[in-house]
Amino acid sequence: LDVFAKLQKSGAAPYVVVSDFRLAEGGPNGLELIERLRARAAEHIPAVLLTGDAALFDAFGRRDDVPKDVALLSKPASSAQLTAAIRHVLSATV
Repeated sequence: LDVFAKLQKSGAAPYVVVSDFRLAEGGPNGLELIERLRARAAEHIPAVLLTGDAALFDAFGRRDDVPKDVALLSKPASSAQLTAAIRHVLSATV
């Protein structure tokens, strides 16, 4: 993805990642993107994952393979929900 080249060139790590689960076909999904960005930065990066994919949820909530430190929002999410999720992941890293 182009985002990796831009980040490597700048030497910066994102402050927070907000990604859809389904990205370009043939590439990583949003969860894989978050994991790759964290690995490249060698530090924890707060993250929010948006999805319309009900398979990421089970009957009891989120699936076990979605890390607990990634806020998971079901689409459509309101701007208030997104803002609250971003605030939550940012406050959890302080």
